[in-house]
Amino acid sequence: MLSDVAIRALKPKDKRYMERVDNGLYIQVETTGAKFWYYRGMKDGNVIKKSIGEYPHVSLSEARQQRDTFKAELAKGVNPVEREKAEQEAAKLEEERKSLTFEVVALEWYNEQVKGWVPTHAETVIYRMKHFIFPKIGDKPISELKTPEILALLKTIEITGKLDTTKKVKNIIGQVLRYGIAKGICAIDFTAGLRGQLVAPSRTKHYSAITKSSEIAELMRRIRGYNSFVVQRAMFFSAYTFQHPGEIRHAEWKEIDFDAALWRIPAAKMKMKRDHLVPLARQSIELLREIQELTGDRQYIFPSARNDGRPMSENTIRIALRSMGYGNDEMTAHGFRGMVSTQLNEQGYNADVIELCLAHAESNSVRAAYNHAERLDERRTMYQEWADWLDGLNAD
Repeated sequence: MLSDVAIRALKPKDKRYMERVDNGLYIQVETTGAKFWYYRGMKDGNVIKKSIGEYPHVSLSEARQQRDTFKAELAKGVNPVEREKAEQEAAKLEEERKSLTFEVVALEWYNEQVKGWVPTHAETVIYRMKHFIFPKIGDKPISELKTPEILALLKTIEITGKLDTTKKVKNIIGQVLRYGIAKGICAIDFTAGLRGQLVAPSRTKHYSAITKSSEIAELMRRIRGYNSFVVQRAMFFSAYTFQHPGEIRHAEWKEIDFDAALWRIPAAKMKMKRDHLVPLARQSIELLREIQELTGDRQYIFPSARNDGRPMSENTIRIALRSMGYGNDEMTAHGFRGMVSTQLNEQGYNADVIELCLAHAESNSVRAAYNHAERLDERRTMYQEWADWLDGLNAD
């Protein structure tokens, strides 16, 4: 048995060596003179060597206490080396878990899902995450999120009156949490406990739109006077074709068939995941020929003003309408569709043909599988008559 005095007196040699202290406790002396405590025991016929620490930072009495702990573990069938390794791995996993913030997991989920989304939906989702979600909970470990934090985030949106946005943001958070559950990152979708805590949005979202002929005439007059050629043409194209704003912004030159006077929107861009043909009236063709001189060498017909390869911003037409004096409760980019639909129905056009032009979802499953060229001649006639009527309006 070595005393503390004897341990202090141990000198280094050409090679490291180990001296037994007592009952499985050893001191190892390095060639540098440094001394380290070790416990040596047996488990299942194998020698267990467990580091205890450096002398004198760990005193003789402390080393003996550790030795006794290890011996007690072995007596219970626990390998202290394996136990410590498991603890280290658990600590490492805990650190990794904490580094998996909501933003990190959300972006991973987004990058997996975006492959199957139309561009407009993808833009909307990433905007909502960056604008509403990440500033509030993006830096929090996803495994530590709780219902009150999510509810507080949603309430900040709800109090602004954006009930539909509140619902959509809640859905995004829920999808990310369920993705995390599937990956073993978190355990609970806390959005499931928010039932009844938020004001439900109305079932139908109505976009503000001008529908009276005199008001439409004034709108067209103001558009003609707008100072940006590309944005002006985008608004006219919206009025002539009455497609979704996202489809207008993401329209590409390769989709335009000038000879057939058709805009062929691929299924990947359509909300209903099916190809859509839009007959182009003479006015639309003329408009495209004019703007082709300016943007014909680019991917998008209506590109971003930044010339960065992206389409026009989703806010561009909204801002243009505001600058022309239209409030959000009067006219929106989506309102061109409501404007045209209302007028065409009032003018007595066939409702089914109007719905085909709008590419609305068909409730009947048989009708939903329609040929994208169904009643194309009737639609072409209606598009031309609508464009002629629109151009015939005189606000002066």
